[in-house]
Amino acid sequence: MNRNVLIIDDDSLIRSTFSEVLKNNFLTYTAESFDKAMEIIRNSDEPFPVIFIDIDLSASKDGIEIAAIIKKFSSCTKFVFITGGELDFEKAKRLIGSEFLFMKKPFNFQEIQQQTEALLLSWHRQQKLQESRAEMIRQKKLIVSSTEDGIIEVDLSKDGIIAHANQACCDILGYTKEELQKHFFRDISLYCQDNSTTCKKLLNKGIRKIAEDVFVRKDGNKVSVSSTIIPIVQSNGGKNAIIVFQDRSQAKEYERNLEQTVEYWQNIFGSIEDIIIVFDEKLNIIKMNKTAHTMIPRNQVDEIKYFSLTKGSYNTSLERIVLDTIKKGESHTIDSSLESTFPVLDGKYFIVSTYLVENPAGEKEVILTLRDITQRKNMEDRLRELSIKDSLTGLYNRRYFANALTTEHKRALRSESEYACIMLDLDFFKKVNDNYGHEFGDFVIKEFAIIMQRELRTTDIIARFGGEEFIILLPDTNVSGALTTATKILNSTRNHVFDNGKISRSDIRVSIGLASVKAIELENSNQIISIADKKLYEAKNAGRDQVKY
Repeated sequence: MNRNVLIIDDDSLIRSTFSEVLKNNFLTYTAESFDKAMEIIRNSDEPFPVIFIDIDLSASKDGIEIAAIIKKFSSCTKFVFITGGELDFEKAKRLIGSEFLFMKKPFNFQEIQQQTEALLLSWHRQQKLQESRAEMIRQKKLIVSSTEDGIIEVDLSKDGIIAHANQACCDILGYTKEELQKHFFRDISLYCQDNSTTCKKLLNKGIRKIAEDVFVRKDGNKVSVSSTIIPIVQSNGGKNAIIVFQDRSQAKEYERNLEQTVEYWQNIFGSIEDIIIVFDEKLNIIKMNKTAHTMIPRNQVDEIKYFSLTKGSYNTSLERIVLDTIKKGESHTIDSSLESTFPVLDGKYFIVSTYLVENPAGEKEVILTLRDITQRKNMEDRLRELSIKDSLTGLYNRRYFANALTTEHKRALRSESEYACIMLDLDFFKKVNDNYGHEFGDFVIKEFAIIMQRELRTTDIIARFGGEEFIILLPDTNVSGALTTATKILNSTRNHVFDNGKISRSDIRVSIGLASVKAIELENSNQIISIADKKLYEAKNAGRDQVKY
């Protein structure tokens, strides 16, 4: 809990005295000047809930003016003005508002302790209120921005001027948000233009459905819409109205939904394609959107809270996320695979989000959303695989092998162990392509990749290094072990008949060079490749179809 207190006074005795009085219960900072105070405020990771400030701190600015400057950086800070003189209360109220205290010498230090604690509690309550308001605004924006319905918010206290419009509204009417905010609702609604008295009643009374209206676009064209008007009361007591509307020519499904219900929330809630479920504090499901009803059988709805979310070693349940949201009062967002009993959901990848809200009765509710990103995730995985795999053989490519070799080299250095590298090149492969064509040549490459993989351990890494050239990394392997593996590949190739149904060849051979050394003996990881490559060329020069090490 933030218990920072800043004391600003040019009198070192007052600074030290206040600091000594408050230090047992608060984290105190002191500053002898305005510049020093601003330096402390800017460098602090947390704001200062309470600041004591000397009225006569500066010749150019009094304490009230300095407090007004600080308030721009920390709007919720509570100020306590200390002085031996008097305080200009009117000036203080004008510059920093009504939340401040005034303490006059001689100081009552017990009162200072109590007042500081009270101000700190007031600051924390105000912070929580601001965070709650910010979350409510974020929730509103989340819902408003995710719908294809047009939404207009009208300020009834200002004769129906448009206070806000979502992007869908701007797209339908051809205005920017800034342009719409210069218009009254009656400017775009022909219904209100022709029935001004009735329209005012609709905007100020309970929820009413206008079966038909015509809105005027920026270009002068008219668009038929169906709309719902929902009056709302602002926190300051002012009245606004929300108008939710659909272009009838493009949103027949929305029109059918609106004909079934007149509730604003249900209109928006039911049109979102994500799965949305609302829980109460006891984890009872109190509302689900249309997508959720479609994908979850009615008689198994209660099971959804037990579904598991998995991402790597991370594992939790929807129930746990909802409970954490209620307990901590924090929203959660995680992208993970979902394990469920329903085939339409099981194994798919979702962005799972929870949002804590409060209903009109003051009861906490949690909105759980599941956004299916399986297709995007599969595409990302496929792109990643393409970036590290050879498209013909499915083996790793040269870039991936280089990274793996670097990692293994570092590991071997730490453990002072050795590792091996095998380089392989198909003999006279150009003749295979020239004599039998590239189709058979590609078949030989793929078959040879399979032969090698059969002889390797799961810890070994194999890559296509070039056209008909391959490379294998064998961790924790000495010369004897590497030679055994290379010999198996050599013999398997000799005994294999490369037959694609059109051409059959049993004379495909391979030359192999290998190196196995302790990592500490190498200057870098690439050196072992150079050694294996030299041995490969020795095998080539010695007549091919053999292993050199």
